Amino acid sequence: MGNSSFIKPVGIVGHWTAGNVDLQAVLSGVCGLLGGNANLIRVPSDQRAHIEPLLACLAEDDSEGALSSRLAFISFPSDRVDLHEAMARHVDGAMIWGGEEAVRAVRALPFPSWARIAVFGPRYSLALMDALTWSNPATRKTWCDRLARDVWLYEQRACSSPQAIVLERGNEDPREFVRDLADSFRAQNKRVPRRLMEPADALTVLKARADWLLQAQDHTAQMSFAPDWTILVGEGSALPQAAQHRTLVVTIVDRLEEFVASLDGVTQTMGVAVADAEREAALAEQAALRGVDRIVPIGQMHFFNSPWDGQMLVKGMTRTISYARSRHQEEA
Repeated sequence: MGNSSFIKPVGIVGHWTAGNVDLQAVLSGVCGLLGGNANLIRVPSDQRAHIEPLLACLAEDDSEGALSSRLAFISFPSDRVDLHEAMARHVDGAMIWGGEEAVRAVRALPFPSWARIAVFGPRYSLALMDALTWSNPATRKTWCDRLARDVWLYEQRACSSPQAIVLERGNEDPREFVRDLADSFRAQNKRVPRRLMEPADALTVLKARADWLLQAQDHTAQMSFAPDWTILVGEGSALPQAAQHRTLVVTIVDRLEEFVASLDGVTQTMGVAVADAEREAALAEQAALRGVDRIVPIGQMHFFNSPWDGQMLVKGMTRTISYARSRHQEEA
């Protein structure tokens, strides 16, 4: 009928990025860039050291400004409300990342009424493993190694970091799994040792250990002497609070399906290791209905891809234009 549609950028996209993931400001900016937009990217002060070397390379390689002319990285204190407001008033779209308090503050800024807003707020991630998988010594160690890598990356501060692994009760003793997981944590700690730990973070880990062991008589733990890594073991379907800093809760349930049925929209990524493909697909379908946005194999929980949090990262900062030809043009 002579109708068509085409894609155009929204214009200027403002990026309010989180400080918990290195180079996240670059990832967010690239999403806006691929949509054809100009991008104004606020970099948290503690992330500047990661961004500035990349900007130096960009300035050297992009001599004609094909990319750099559409990327502006800025940094200012988080309490400068006047600068946040000025930034919001001059954008046509916004990508907002961070914790609950930060997201609420940015969403309250005076954006134009037409601005497209994409929010990537705080989420919780976990892993699932069925009884057949964890009770099989031939494959258990491989899955434990993969889980350890997911735990180590970003110090569990990313929304895609596993805070717990849910084990389905089986005929074998789950202590066999915990022992293998502890071996994987020790090996990963040797490969990627912690160079520095803030006193407040160490206290958080020590408190998490004490609270867990005092909470119930059947709670146990495997841990390093120093607060390098911690595995807390217990039973129950309630999601444990995220302690982060290489602290993982192993919780044992009767059936994975019953646990997945209790999930809500707070869960972002679910790492899975399920022996039966049909059962895994059914669990993924059930988890998707319960608000989980990413279901991936354990070991791939941090693969940054699109969609993210259920949103198409590039398309969200574009406009789809509908064009219907006029009658005069059709007759011509």
